[in-house]
Amino acid sequence: MVRVRPEAFHKTVGAEFRAVHAELVAYFKDTVAHPIDDAMKSDGDDENIETGLIGK
Repeated sequence: MVRVRPEAFHKTVGAEFRAVHAELVAYFKDTVAHPIDDAMKSDGDDENIETGLIGK
């Protein structure tokens, strides 16, 4: 364990954490979106929903 000033910690470790976190979020979005899109046979965008058969 080491002692470090909070400013130095946030500048070095915090910056690295934010970069890794952003990569993980992007990875999980891509990983989860693909099976959902396949299961729904859609991208989930409301603008692309076919409403012709709804209510008939």
